[in-house]
Amino acid sequence: MTSTLRSALFFFLFFSVSYAQDQYYSPVWKNLLHYNRALLGVSSDVDDPAFFVAKDGKNNPLHELAENVLKINAKDKEYICRFPARFKYLNRSQNLNIDESILKSCEKYQQYLADHYPKTVHLVFSSYYLESPASAFGHTFLRFSKNESLSSDKRSELLDVGINYGASNTSSNPLVYTVYGIFGGFQGTFSSIPYFYKIREYNDFESRDLWSYELNFTEAQKEKLLDHLWELGGTWYYYYFFTGNCSQKIMALLDGVEPSWKLLDSLPKYIIPAETIKALYNVPGLVNHITFRPSKRRMFQEAYGQLSTEEKRVFKQVVDHDDWNLVQSKDISTASAAKILDVIIEFIDYKYSKEVLFEKGPKYEWKQKLLAIRSQNPEKGADLQIPPPKDEEPHLSHPSRKLKLMAVKTEHSNDLTFKVSHRFALHDFTDPTLGSPKLSSINFFKVDLEASKKALKVDSVTAVEVASFNPWGSYFYPVSIYGIIDYSKDRMNLCGDCRVFKGSVASGPSWSFFNDRFIPFIFASSDFMYATAYNKNFEINAGIYTGVILRVSDWFSSFARYKKAYALFNKKENYMTEVTGQFHHTKHVDTSIEASFSDKRKQYMVGFNFFY
Repeated sequence: MTSTLRSALFFFLFFSVSYAQDQYYSPVWKNLLHYNRALLGVSSDVDDPAFFVAKDGKNNPLHELAENVLKINAKDKEYICRFPARFKYLNRSQNLNIDESILKSCEKYQQYLADHYPKTVHLVFSSYYLESPASAFGHTFLRFSKNESLSSDKRSELLDVGINYGASNTSSNPLVYTVYGIFGGFQGTFSSIPYFYKIREYNDFESRDLWSYELNFTEAQKEKLLDHLWELGGTWYYYYFFTGNCSQKIMALLDGVEPSWKLLDSLPKYIIPAETIKALYNVPGLVNHITFRPSKRRMFQEAYGQLSTEEKRVFKQVVDHDDWNLVQSKDISTASAAKILDVIIEFIDYKYSKEVLFEKGPKYEWKQKLLAIRSQNPEKGADLQIPPPKDEEPHLSHPSRKLKLMAVKTEHSNDLTFKVSHRFALHDFTDPTLGSPKLSSINFFKVDLEASKKALKVDSVTAVEVASFNPWGSYFYPVSIYGIIDYSKDRMNLCGDCRVFKGSVASGPSWSFFNDRFIPFIFASSDFMYATAYNKNFEINAGIYTGVILRVSDWFSSFARYKKAYALFNKKENYMTEVTGQFHHTKHVDTSIEASFSDKRKQYMVGFNFFY
């Protein structure tokens, strides 16, 4: 019997038996090939045709499995070196009895193992970054550490390896970037880069805190992870912000290591990075412990806060006038001079991170001169220790989806109506703050319905509402921002009960007191509204948007805001006031009371929020 005939017979028997048993694919095979249920059968998330051996392998797990078995039986070295995870799985599960030492002759694969084999594996969460649409919900990636568990040496982290999944950006246009990201216009790939580059990018350049969750992997699981990553490293997917993003691919990668974890099965179709941290935490014993690496901004703020009043005065003079000779004055002790110089260097690293990163520009040169002066000061630098803020650990945050049920009483109406609202993600200022950002808010795709005895109506649809507060500090005066895109009733009383498409932006200063428990702000605002009921089909408002966030304790948050605007074409002033208070019973349930007032109506609401 020729080898071709034997292969054909094997293929036929394998196909028949497998089909008869309705075993299109095992959980291991499904995860290794990234198959999911599709509209017509199944389909792999991987879009690179080179990832499959069978011509119809993307949509046919059985053909793909049979073709892989044929490759293994033929001892195809090129295939075995390219797909070591599939080779090991099929060789063992199908009793093919191929000597696995053949992998030792795969030079590039062996070099990859030598470069990447970790002592510990971490999932890293890089905190929320509203300045970039792709990172507004945070970002996750893997860290392969060369250190044993519980090592706290921050400098040794620089030798680690970061495993990142991201889009290959082909456009610098923000609108194109957003549209491509939503509809799969980019290719996404895995990449391996030195961890210190990720620290530079997130910790230093974007001032984002890094949380590392060490995973309790066995040696066998590390081997599976490396093998599967090797297979995925040479391939690509279409990238989607919400359903095929960094966290979704990392979870799929980990599911390939151990299918029983069912990490993706525990998450909704759209993936929020912080939710994946919780999915890991829910697997018993998977997370060993958590480490924290503060951002440059947090490090500077901590260092600046340790200066005395006089030292802060000298710091301000030096920074404002670029006169470093002040710290060499005889009136300042060497100890104080060392502290001030260290804080100024932290300030330059934070404030001018781009110049420092690319090692050019006047601020970089200024830093070099300060370093030279600092080297002549014999005082040791302070060992700046910033303990992990336990109340900010991302796995503690409330679930990102929120269902709101409210009873509504409107002035001049005896009828009680009801409001049903659903938000897909992520966090509002009045939501529980444990593990969530205290200074930013993202409401993504929120739908409000009004129900009465007569009808069920859509009150509003919000595509996105974001706010990022950067409080003014002792030395910094950053700008805070607010923006919303929605379709809702004309709350400015310009066209009766008509619906309008609205885009609003506002910006200005904000302040923070009592550890972010009292945050007032005052912004200049503008609205662009479109409705056929308007005289010119559109209207432009300009005015002020001001308010205050008040968090009395961990069980109560409130938000009061007032907006007054002038309609440029209708030449009419209008205002709107909203007050919200939420009592947090658990991170899944709270009680809400709300009141809103405008030229048009007064409304009072009470009800419940369910986070899930």
